[in-house]
Amino acid sequence: MTSSETVSNVDFSLVTADATLEGVLVTEDGTPATDAEGWAQATHVVTPTLHKGAPIHDGTFTILLPAGTYNVSAHLSPESPYMSAREREVTLASGETKAITLTVQKKDAAIAGFLWNPRAKLVVPGVHGMVAAWAGGNGVATPINAGNGTYTMTVAAGLWNLGFRIDPTSGYVPLLRHKSVAVQSGQTAAPIPLPIVPRDGLITGTVLGPTGNPVAGAVVIADGAGPEVQRVVLKARSGPDGRFRLEVPHGLYHLGATVGPTTSVKPGIVEVLVPAHGASGGHTLQFRKPDAVINGALTISGTSDITGTVFVWAWSDDDGFVKGRFPVTNSTGVYGLHVVSNTTWHLGAVYETSSLYWIARADVTLGSGGATQDLVLTGPHPKPGPVAVTFDAAEPQRVELADGTSIYIPANAMPVSGTVTLQIVPIATLPHQRRANVLKYGYAFTAMDESGEPITDHFNQEVIIRFPYDEAELRRLGISEARLRPAYYSTTEERWTLPNSFTVDTANNTVTMQIDHFTDFALTGEVGYDIFLPVVMRNR
Repeated sequence: MTSSETVSNVDFSLVTADATLEGVLVTEDGTPATDAEGWAQATHVVTPTLHKGAPIHDGTFTILLPAGTYNVSAHLSPESPYMSAREREVTLASGETKAITLTVQKKDAAIAGFLWNPRAKLVVPGVHGMVAAWAGGNGVATPINAGNGTYTMTVAAGLWNLGFRIDPTSGYVPLLRHKSVAVQSGQTAAPIPLPIVPRDGLITGTVLGPTGNPVAGAVVIADGAGPEVQRVVLKARSGPDGRFRLEVPHGLYHLGATVGPTTSVKPGIVEVLVPAHGASGGHTLQFRKPDAVINGALTISGTSDITGTVFVWAWSDDDGFVKGRFPVTNSTGVYGLHVVSNTTWHLGAVYETSSLYWIARADVTLGSGGATQDLVLTGPHPKPGPVAVTFDAAEPQRVELADGTSIYIPANAMPVSGTVTLQIVPIATLPHQRRANVLKYGYAFTAMDESGEPITDHFNQEVIIRFPYDEAELRRLGISEARLRPAYYSTTEERWTLPNSFTVDTANNTVTMQIDHFTDFALTGEVGYDIFLPVVMRNR
């Protein structure tokens, strides 16, 4: 909604939940799992937007539902001694009470290993961190023993996607080498090394504005480009004199900077080779003054009565980025973006309603001047409606959107007591950037306490968000699923940022992330890569 706008016909439909589903969790030998805790979910088979859940206590749950056929599943916390059950289908008649049994798998296997420096070929003690693994809809996590650099994780039999993160102040950086680990019942899969390398190199330089003035507080970003440090991302801020100092593992990097909302264009990328136990200095990152304009007509196809605002963005291969919002009346309008010349700009435009969106893309190669590029937004494309749920912060909660996106909030994860209201709003008007093409749309997550105040503190425990994806959609956009990743948009940096950790499960076509705060999230990808990585975990 825009300022002073009134949206009508936001109606609610209520249905009578007069059927009762009583569930029991049992192990594979039929023994009741009386120590199982988590969340049970029933999703209508024909209408997935009709779903309801309840907490699992002592291995049992009760859900009140309208009559119909449902897929019922159990979702257990990573700390549970069991692996979550596969869903079962059940049909309920009006007024009926029906029992259902869900079988859970006991965690009777293990994965073990250590932090490993592949450059020195040594086990690394003294570093705090966390190891996480995912198999289908199940996750486990365990801390790394800082005393000796080892870890042991209890799991159930199956194929696990393994990743890790470490203390960012440790002086080490995790490398992007990840494991798919198959483990059998009663077996310990070991050793599984977790590669980390020391920050044994240094990058120094200065950030300047378009007129040559020092820029304080800019975020300087070293993006790993060499074989061993590829996709490693490290950051530092410039000081009052514009100078910066960034400790990195030796290797090849692309160096850039951002400073939040600004009328200038970000500096062009600088390639930096950092020697082992050495420094690469004297680099200047200068923000650029726009010297060209890309403009043209905006047309929303298939309709002639839309009045509103279209979001338009453009990014360049050398890390430039600009955006703006432009009015349309009767489905037409005009736009103009101030950019730098002599480069190629990748344009996009989006208009959205509560349940639909239209989108356009185009590439414009500039010489010494500007260019005209009309944008026709095609659609409409569907997106789920917003969801709001209220729950007790002391109880676990699972929420699922119509497109299959889900969030699991462990009990007492929220940094408040009492009731919490979570709002999830799918949003298509999110910027696309270099290495961050948004897949369809993102999600704005907002949590409020029982007095209606936004919850801005970091959570007591990370919540788990899972996004499904369609391989056909990735192929249409030219994005390899190996380069698919979740990200959140930082308005202070005007940049997509990767979460502390996440996994890409290419077998089940899901991306799972762990996060300790709510903001705007989206699945993003980079065009043109075709490298197989079964799991992707990142350290911020």
